[in-house]
Amino acid sequence: WLKLLFFSVLHVLASMSFVVPGVSYPREIPVADGVPLGWKAIEQAYSPGSTSAGKTYIRYYSLDGKHKAITSPGAVVKIHAEMCGQSVDAAVAEYKAIVQKRKDKEAHERAVEREAAGLLKGEKREKSIETFRAQFGALDGPTVHAIPGWKTRWDYAPSCGQVHVTYIEPSGQEWKLLKDLEACMGLKIENGENVADLMNAAMCYRDKDTFSQGSVLARAHGTYTHEAAQQGEQIELTKEDKVVERAAKKLKRDLLIEGAYDECSMKGSVMSISDDKSNSAAKSVCKILLRRGFDKRTTLLSLNFESHPESDASKQLNGFYYQLEDSHNEHPIYQKVSEMRSGAAVLFCAGLYVLWNDQRQRWELGSLNQSLHCLAYCDADVGNTPVTGGQDKWRVLRTALSSTV
Repeated sequence: WLKLLFFSVLHVLASMSFVVPGVSYPREIPVADGVPLGWKAIEQAYSPGSTSAGKTYIRYYSLDGKHKAITSPGAVVKIHAEMCGQSVDAAVAEYKAIVQKRKDKEAHERAVEREAAGLLKGEKREKSIETFRAQFGALDGPTVHAIPGWKTRWDYAPSCGQVHVTYIEPSGQEWKLLKDLEACMGLKIENGENVADLMNAAMCYRDKDTFSQGSVLARAHGTYTHEAAQQGEQIELTKEDKVVERAAKKLKRDLLIEGAYDECSMKGSVMSISDDKSNSAAKSVCKILLRRGFDKRTTLLSLNFESHPESDASKQLNGFYYQLEDSHNEHPIYQKVSEMRSGAAVLFCAGLYVLWNDQRQRWELGSLNQSLHCLAYCDADVGNTPVTGGQDKWRVLRTALSSTV
């Protein structure tokens, strides 16, 4: 019975769904598979004051009115068997068999759908990967990037400082793992489809340097998408031509990015983590830093950029930045820090820094790698700290990427 109770609770949790706008609750719905005749299912919505507000739950009622608000089909089966003088164990076993048959059918249908889309698992996946590699070797990013008609999207995640790559078929199907794509291509080979023309074209025009530019652009703009030329549109370039072309593209991109910073007012403040603070968020962050053993003289910056119609970067730039122990170009350096959630008393650091660029003689906000374009900068004379306490003028990089790059 403990197992039956366990499965009943799982069913209650699994049966919860969201309220459908325009639908009146409670309402009668079809009973679950395996529920005997003589019962009805009623879907009800949680009250607005409940912690589950906006969700629904299902209760079962016998048509004779003797049994009400039964929480699960399993409990219904047990009660019904007792009412009819039947073996409860046999009834429960039959019910579980019906449920398992339905689950097996749904799992089979999902597996068929996945296989039709080239999404394989287990031995089938490994076998198809071997089939593909036997003909073309292991796939890499530059090769998939060059498949005619496909798109490649790079997305930069400031929280971890990494760039995630997604490969997109003309149909819109997205691939994030190269081994999944190898399995799909291998399955097509096994089914007699010709992928050789596509792969040979991709390997012919594979360009590692061009592919690597996507990551650089994503770090500068947040995201970048490039579409490979259609088959037959590529022009064969000499090695020298490619060098010249890449240099021209880099110069064009750098000039474009330098002109893509918009002026933005920033209200900032500087405080010691031991000072009294009226701002509850700042007070909470400082309290955690002190508890973790930070020096009381540690400085905390609060940056608040105004919103801009052509840039949504301010959302990720706003917040608190604590001073690191080391300096940078004989100036203090600050890293963004946030509380995991309100009241959690746990901090996490983002890959965003406020630091002095000695070459350009300005404060910048962005990566520690200063060969990359920063997300914002201020070249006004604001002294040894990046804020004055007033309305400072910064320039923030637009996140939308020009289609000319």
